[in-house]
Amino acid sequence: MRRYIYSGLFVAILILLYFVRTKEFERSAFYMDTLWEVKIVSHVYPKRAFNRVFTVIAHIDSIANVFGDGELAKINSGHRMKVSSELKEMLEVGIKMGKLSGGAFDITIYPLMKCWHFFRDRYVPTDSEILAALQRVDYRKIEFRHDTLVLPEGYGIDLGGLAKGYAVESAIKVLKDMGVRRALVNGGGEIGVIGSWKIGIRHPRQQDEIIDTFTLVDAYVATSGDYERYFVKDGKYYHHILDPRTGLPAMELVSVTVVDTSGVWADAIATAVFVLGKDKGKKLLQQLGITRYWIYTREEFQTSEAPK
Repeated sequence: MRRYIYSGLFVAILILLYFVRTKEFERSAFYMDTLWEVKIVSHVYPKRAFNRVFTVIAHIDSIANVFGDGELAKINSGHRMKVSSELKEMLEVGIKMGKLSGGAFDITIYPLMKCWHFFRDRYVPTDSEILAALQRVDYRKIEFRHDTLVLPEGYGIDLGGLAKGYAVESAIKVLKDMGVRRALVNGGGEIGVIGSWKIGIRHPRQQDEIIDTFTLVDAYVATSGDYERYFVKDGKYYHHILDPRTGLPAMELVSVTVVDTSGVWADAIATAVFVLGKDKGKKLLQQLGITRYWIYTREEFQTSEAPK
């Protein structure tokens, strides 16, 4: 008799939960030099899911950060060391994208980023300084000896063009493994979703204005734009997305948004297309089978002025 009472109670609880309306819960935190927002739709506050998501994001941040004493920082300081599986995966994507883009995407761009002081202050390097840095930018010099990464002296790696996308994808995988049915992870414009979400594309010159919207379902979207990190010096505008072939900011486009089934690949592809420009970028997208994308040129937004 007791078994039937318990069974009836269990069924009653299930029925009650079915009719309880789900709510959208949100938490945010700062990692990878950007604000991360995580939204989870659930019947109850998903504390454990939030904690696990931010733990994995913090872990990827510690690996890919060029500062501190993490893996990448040690490698850039000249250490030869066995790399983690996560770092190796990111490096392999970077190398592949370097080949696919003809060098427009290059994860050995670290010496060039240092040359521009984008990690610290507003500095425009001389032509000779840029040329010297370019001599140490070439993804083809990366070697793996078993699981040990080997770089020539003076070389370094910057994963800014794909690390956030990798972290977004890692966070989404954690949520899926926990059985979450609807969620969104946004790391500074690199977004992954479980379920269906309406996504807006930011106007590259008006921060609070949306220029287009679309529905994203169980996929990832990444945006590369010239408005996130930039400075103006002597009346001239400079942004942080550098062309590793010239050492200068890529200036044809203002924004590229790409939808893909992989977060890390969406991030890398958007960056590569931004550097390549409209025509060559479209050819790369076609080659990769990407059909959902938005490309905006400087002429479309009269971008002689810096973003507001």
